Amino acid sequence: MIKQELYNPFTRLTLLEKLRLVQFLAENAENGQFSAHEVTEAVECAVKERPSFGGFILTLEEEHEMLGAIVVSCTGMETMNPRHRLMLLAIAKEHRHNGVAKKLVDKAIAQAGGDLSIQLEPGNGEVAFFEKLGFKARYVDMRWGDM
Repeated sequence: MIKQELYNPFTRLTLLEKLRLVQFLAENAENGQFSAHEVTEAVECAVKERPSFGGFILTLEEEHEMLGAIVVSCTGMETMNPRHRLMLLAIAKEHRHNGVAKKLVDKAIAQAGGDLSIQLEPGNGEVAFFEKLGFKARYVDMRWGDM
């Protein structure tokens, strides 16, 4: 049976849950694109262990094995931008392409009240996945320097 957990500033993570989650996200993020330090920052901001607007984390597990996790941050914006930004999505390698990512994103959209965005690099293979779920490209993110 698949079990869903929701973590937010009110439900908090235990230290063991946080360490397990950070390790899972760092090891299973697409293309290994995030360091444990970056993942820890996103997780701590989502549950307000760092100064932030908070957010939430959803996990799916089956028989104590983590299938996937999603980290969403609140932007603090009410009108200019979406209120929530999907920061991290990771699916266990052996559970990819079987609906876990779609289930997590659908649950995150519902939890965010439909007000959710994601930032992807041009050419990222996940663009088509998010477009299938109803996401649309609306802006070009431009940064000065090497950021």
